[in-house]
Amino acid sequence: VSYLFHALKRGVRILQRDPSYVKPIYSGETGTISWLMPFHIKRTLIEEPELVIVIRKVDEFFEIKTILPYDDEIKDRITASALYSKIW
Repeated sequence: VSYLFHALKRGVRILQRDPSYVKPIYSGETGTISWLMPFHIKRTLIEEPELVIVIRKVDEFFEIKTILPYDDEIKDRITASALYSKIW
């Protein structure tokens, strides 16, 4: 839990300076926008993350919906949502 809390605090600080740090994705099934935030556990910030935190806004709160592995499927979703930007 402490890794998760630390990653969220660091992610918000980075997001204030770099709006591309958290990637938005749209779900056609639910009609909602979620954000993917990298979750580094044993890797440094310059390496690819091991996991991705999925965050969604519900009313005035932001909820952590799930944590997913940072695999080829997630990379493809990020690429499809922003074709001309770099992946983390």
